[in-house]
Amino acid sequence: MEVNFILELNNLSTSIKKISFHNSDYDRKLNNLPSSIEYIELSFNYQYQIKNIPKKLKQIKCSETYKYIDDFNNYQIITYN
Repeated sequence: MEVNFILELNNLSTSIKKISFHNSDYDRKLNNLPSSIEYIELSFNYQYQIKNIPKKLKQIKCSETYKYIDDFNNYQIITYN
């Protein structure tokens, strides 16, 4: 099931460690994620650059065609085909 929403994700709790948009078509910029995020899973079609990468990030999952994948060279990257 695919979920679509347009809520801006600002002021999220600093206790959040994982965030996933895998089964969604989230189409908003993710530049206000808390520094506590360790894992991000982007939707297959996510197209925006994450300008403020969370300080504790360890792993990201995204499309192998994600335009900004090189921004995450210092992290573990898992890709969708």
